[in-house]
Amino acid sequence: MAETVKGQKKPNTAGSSYNSLQFMVQQAIRNQVHTAIPVQVQAVDGLFVDVLPLVSNVDGFGETVEPTTIYHLPVFRYHAGVGAVILDPVVGDKGLAIFCQSDSSTVNEGTNTPQQPGSFRRFSMSDGFYIGGFHNAAPTVYIEIQQDGHIILTAPAGLTVTSPSATFSGTMDISGDCTIGGISFLSHVHGGVESGGSTTSTPE
Repeated sequence: MAETVKGQKKPNTAGSSYNSLQFMVQQAIRNQVHTAIPVQVQAVDGLFVDVLPLVSNVDGFGETVEPTTIYHLPVFRYHAGVGAVILDPVVGDKGLAIFCQSDSSTVNEGTNTPQQPGSFRRFSMSDGFYIGGFHNAAPTVYIEIQQDGHIILTAPAGLTVTSPSATFSGTMDISGDCTIGGISFLSHVHGGVESGGSTTSTPE
């Protein structure tokens, strides 16, 4: 048997015209106007996520009404022109779902001009976007920009830089080995050197 959800009318709701009108206005705002809510990612599909609100609804008797999943929200990515920071969400992330004032279903990746709303709906959860993340666990892979001008890049599994050329100004301290063109900087030797032997020792 389905659980009965209690209404939000109070004993004095119908006590006067003012009370009745106030109740109708409050219900319209509560049930139809959505602004933003903290959520947790339930599924990821490319640059879209399904999320579960982390704040429950409450019925007229103060009892919890469990929230339902909000589907297919576009994901925020810091992107300008041809540049972007790619850090896509994963299941379990917590963030914020925000909702548009009008139907935004007609706006997509290829949209470059203003579009007419897809319907007359307003402030609907159907027109949400996901922004992450908030209240998540401490990261283990990150770029930290400090106020003293120092930048820390932490990548426990390695770092790959793809570029036809790279320029560094200033000194560079490398605590481990460095491989250049497949040759180890610390362990390579030089052949054909006439200085007491046919090869040199490794660099010191």
